[in-house]
Amino acid sequence: MAPLPKSNRREFLIKAGLFASIPFLHRFDVEAAEHILQTSEAGKNSLKVLTCNIRVDLPEDAEKGLGWKDRRLSCLHVIKKQQADLIGFQEVLRGQFLDLKESLPDYFAFGFDGPEMDKFKEGYHGIAKNPIFFSKKRFELLTAGGYWLSETPLQAGSLSWGSARARNASWVRLLDKKTNKEIRLINLHLDHVSNEAKEKQMDVVLREAAQYQEDFVQILTGDFNVGMDSKVYENVLGAGWEDCFVPRNDGQSRKGSNSSHDGQSRNDGQTNNDGNSSDDGQISNNGQSRKYGQYGHDGQRIEGTTNGFKPINDPRQAKAKKIDFIFIKGPVKASSSQIIKDKLGEVYASDHYFVNAVVNYS
Repeated sequence: MAPLPKSNRREFLIKAGLFASIPFLHRFDVEAAEHILQTSEAGKNSLKVLTCNIRVDLPEDAEKGLGWKDRRLSCLHVIKKQQADLIGFQEVLRGQFLDLKESLPDYFAFGFDGPEMDKFKEGYHGIAKNPIFFSKKRFELLTAGGYWLSETPLQAGSLSWGSARARNASWVRLLDKKTNKEIRLINLHLDHVSNEAKEKQMDVVLREAAQYQEDFVQILTGDFNVGMDSKVYENVLGAGWEDCFVPRNDGQSRKGSNSSHDGQSRNDGQTNNDGNSSDDGQISNNGQSRKYGQYGHDGQRIEGTTNGFKPINDPRQAKAKKIDFIFIKGPVKASSSQIIKDKLGEVYASDHYFVNAVVNYS
């Protein structure tokens, strides 16, 4: 037999090699296809949620090089890296809101404007807002609103129960265009001084949310200014909400366990402020401390979400509590949640660490 031409010989060898590897390729293709299908389906049925206390823009911070202009790029860097579907912001003033809107054009922004903000065009006058940003590509806005955490929730800037600040909640009802499911996100910031105010402000939110059917998906984000050993936290769980940071496991009760975490409660009846931030979440807790578990998803240690612009190894960070939370209610389950300690260089985004969660439809 005459030898094959070089081109035909090369083609023959290539085909021979391919035929020899068919069993492997077939297995690989099936596995790859299954993985792609699962990944696609998982992406369709999951939501990434982010809660971000960005700290109000204060002149005294600017004097120390910690103002919004100093932190803006770091804040946006951390947020963009997360690629979240839903974001709940706290401590937002007008200039910050406009910066966020301009820098996050793929998101619809809701919840800043109101008569109380029209009164003051700049500066901090004891009121900051809690706007919600959501992906324009993924969601359609169905309806939205807001209310004040007081005895007169429709009166802008109203205070009750000794609250040091006028506190508010924003909410949106959205259609998830990927799944055709409706969901609701509530975003809040509780008072940082009065325990009575924190509990009653939380009651306002829980009563409002309880109007929805049990199978309606609701997500609750915010700076709660309390730790996991507080009455507020217990009341949220008691109302049927679940903390995304603590995984369901071994049938463990969602209302607590005997495991310890690094936050220590105080029993002196006083609000404690160790200087970590203006809203450091160190609360009094008369009675037995309610421990919830030392580790969250993926073995991440439950630790404080305030940093006071101090280095990670600063002793004050070790004393801080987790006061920023993402809760869920309805036919959903959290598959992961993290405290985000990213920075841009050495610049903190805020005096709070942001928190994320991946939430899956059941």
